[in-house]
Amino acid sequence: MKNFSPPLVISIHGIRTYARWQKKLAEILADHQIRFKLYDYDFFGIPKFLLETFRKKKIEQFYDYYHSVLAENRELLDPSDYTKRPSIIAHSFGSYIVGYCMQKYRDVKFDKVILCGSILPNDFDWATIIGRDQANFIRNECGLKDIWCGIVEKIVPKTGSSGKNGFNFFATNFIQEHFEYYEHSDYFHRNHIENQWIPFLKIEPPNLNIVHGKDIQDMRKFSNILDEAHQIDISYFQGLPHFEANDIPDGLSESWIEINPDIYTFLFDRKNKIVKGYINAMPIDEDHFKHIKVTGKIKDSEVKADIIVPFQESQQLNVYLMSIAIASDTLNVNQGLFQEAIEKLLYGFIYKLIWYAREKNIKVREFLAVAWTDKGKRLCKMFGMQEVNKDEFGNPIFWIDLEDRSILTRRAIFPGVRKLLEIYQGIK
Repeated sequence: MKNFSPPLVISIHGIRTYARWQKKLAEILADHQIRFKLYDYDFFGIPKFLLETFRKKKIEQFYDYYHSVLAENRELLDPSDYTKRPSIIAHSFGSYIVGYCMQKYRDVKFDKVILCGSILPNDFDWATIIGRDQANFIRNECGLKDIWCGIVEKIVPKTGSSGKNGFNFFATNFIQEHFEYYEHSDYFHRNHIENQWIPFLKIEPPNLNIVHGKDIQDMRKFSNILDEAHQIDISYFQGLPHFEANDIPDGLSESWIEINPDIYTFLFDRKNKIVKGYINAMPIDEDHFKHIKVTGKIKDSEVKADIIVPFQESQQLNVYLMSIAIASDTLNVNQGLFQEAIEKLLYGFIYKLIWYAREKNIKVREFLAVAWTDKGKRLCKMFGMQEVNKDEFGNPIFWIDLEDRSILTRRAIFPGVRKLLEIYQGIK
């Protein structure tokens, strides 16, 4: 797929306009052999914009429109296929409609999302949307002279100045561009569309996706997946002097998933249907959690199934982050720690915890991890964890109490963890 072209691009305008820029966009996309659909929700005045009832109505109308487009273009579009998703370009109130529609309806999925003059709040929950695999790439364009964004956030709830100041969020598939002299509607010149939007729309979609342990029903298939994950362990950790002592013996991980299959979050290659990474995060009973934290003397190979806690409603859990590993051929050496594969896996894992919190009232009280590598240490710190001890091999033990409200005051913390903590604090 060297010359990727999006199967369809949708555009959605702002308020108090008939958005003539969309006709220009249609011509330019046609020049690049890209199909286009213009979503016109008619002239929408300020009185209606100020009322939440009318704003919600536009979100529902767009949701129906999205599925009508899928139905009309079945030969082109299939949201379950990451290469056949529509893309969307949204301006101003259009960004509000698209953002909150994706937040409410997890079946709304796009390849590329382009926002300009966005009025979504700066802390909008992109972590959940990325964790649910609802967008392959997101691009937010900010005009530093955009006065309108600053006005709107003061008078309309659930809006913000993200079209001027950007979102408080980062990810490798989340791009923010700042244009120093742009005002609210300066994005629609031919040169900008040709040089900024077209190259972005033609980026090849990433072929990685998340599979959660609870979604794997075939135990034979699950066992094969665990074997593939173990091969990643061997390539990733085998050179470490303590690997043999901690290496998981045959059958042990299968005994774990009999108790709780969702200790695993897998990263899959969608094309070749093979495992490219995983996280093993197991809830364990309080006594063994404290024992690992204080002594560091339980090897991974010694963790028995009877200390694992299954997910049940209304729980407070202590989770041992046993391991995270990515296949070497999936990592980009030029991107360092913050790169697509690791972020995809982390956001998928965090979304799982968010789902359990919202749907089952299950919260993680504490995280514990033993960092074997420098990358592992940096990941622990990115999760807000602090070193509290060392294991018998001298590896640092990291820990965090998620009930500590001061964590949210830290600047250097993974956005997904920040969102998880905000949700925890909102659940009584």
